[in-house]
Amino acid sequence: MAKSIKKVSNELNVGDDIIEGLVNVLAFSHGDRCNVRVHMPSASNVREIRKTLRMSRERFAKVYGFDPELLRDWEQGRRCPDQIAQAYLKVIAKMPKEVATVLYA
Repeated sequence: MAKSIKKVSNELNVGDDIIEGLVNVLAFSHGDRCNVRVHMPSASNVREIRKTLRMSRERFAKVYGFDPELLRDWEQGRRCPDQIAQAYLKVIAKMPKEVATVLYA
């Protein structure tokens, strides 16, 4: 029984971590640097993230809420993700299952 309580507690902590990260992303996008280091994915990183997750462009777009044509433009270097999209991609790269769970909860 202690293991199941610990598991639930850990799952709640993951949710809290995601929420805290998203709050920091919003603060950063509004100019508050909040002592964070930000890596901005390049167009090739977008493709790498998607390929690492073994998802088609259409599936990745559907699961994470992107326009498939916009993803194509990012991947082909015609456009670059804005700062908010870049931060979101970084979160997806680090915690893909957790992001999908939060989006569909």
